[in-house]
Amino acid sequence: MIKTLGANPLFLFPDPLTHINQLSGACFLYFERPVCITPPPAVVTQEAFQLPELVEARRPEWGGTYFNILNQWMEQQRQFKLAIDLLTPLKEKGYCASVYLAYPANNSAIERVDDMLAAAGLSIQDAARFARLPEACSELVRHIHLECFLEANKDIEQLYQHCGNILKLGSIEDLLLKCYLLRPSSCDHFRSSGAFSLLLTNHSLLELFGRMPVEQPKAENLTKDLVDIAGWEIFWRLISPHLDPMTPDDVASIIEIREKKADESKKLRSRCGTLAEQLDLTADHKSIVAQIDRLVRADLSPQIATLLELDQKALRDFLVEVFGDEVTWLACAGAVGGLLSGTLPLTAGAAVAAMSNLGAKAFKVAADRRQKLKESDYTLIYSLSNR
Repeated sequence: MIKTLGANPLFLFPDPLTHINQLSGACFLYFERPVCITPPPAVVTQEAFQLPELVEARRPEWGGTYFNILNQWMEQQRQFKLAIDLLTPLKEKGYCASVYLAYPANNSAIERVDDMLAAAGLSIQDAARFARLPEACSELVRHIHLECFLEANKDIEQLYQHCGNILKLGSIEDLLLKCYLLRPSSCDHFRSSGAFSLLLTNHSLLELFGRMPVEQPKAENLTKDLVDIAGWEIFWRLISPHLDPMTPDDVASIIEIREKKADESKKLRSRCGTLAEQLDLTADHKSIVAQIDRLVRADLSPQIATLLELDQKALRDFLVEVFGDEVTWLACAGAVGGLLSGTLPLTAGAAVAAMSNLGAKAFKVAADRRQKLKESDYTLIYSLSNR
């Protein structure tokens, strides 16, 4: 399916879409290419779901843990359906796509997570700050009901015993952490798509990618690309209060803007990038926020008013509301400053590109030899997190 998405697809990554709040309506105005969203891990081996009946009947001491994990997966499936139903009009217009990612969740894949952490100089305990429990539970459900079931030759009794061994061990927390990192460690599942970009749902993963042993890329378009990402940081925070959390009316507004105000939307996107370049990034974050506020009111107000159909009073009230969220704009100042004056986004982007081309094992080998991989390519990483 990835091959049909066109040039340089944009993936919501690594978390599956399990609540509409994970996604901003601003995405569909800033990015002209489809936003590719993924469902929670699927389990196609329906026979494996004899296991819950067996656990219910026998009531082992680990049964409560098992059902807590299973319920997390079931709730994520339910929430995904609600979100995708809301986004259906955007899918029909080609503005977003639902993509099933094909990546392994067997024991070898879990070992690949160990390789990635080792290459980054991190322990499994360090990984706790990257992981999210609901998504980790969903990955573990897939690991048990698909991979372990197949490894057990579809023997439900053998699967029951194996599940008990997993859930009785004191290392269940470590296993959950590794399960969460299955997607980040399997970037090679993007290989068939060629160039791709990420819309990061978990900003802490930038640290993980940024610690990988890879040289910073040197490319002609680096400055232009980083300015585009910085422009997104500003555009998103300006438009999000008007469209988020998305409702059916907001979805209809997005479609109307895409179809009737494409030029105005493009102009505002460009102006946000230009604004980012004008900032004095040597100032502290509060001063940078004040600069953004001043420049938006002076230079971007007409474009915002036209795009969102706001009269003069409504525009004033809107900007007061937008810049009233100090935490959001302090995060924006930090993000823009890091993009235009730092190195982490470049190293992280090169690491993702290298993993998609070479796999996590190559990093482990390079780290063991105290070498850095040379990667001329890089992946653009946009963020959807206020950290």
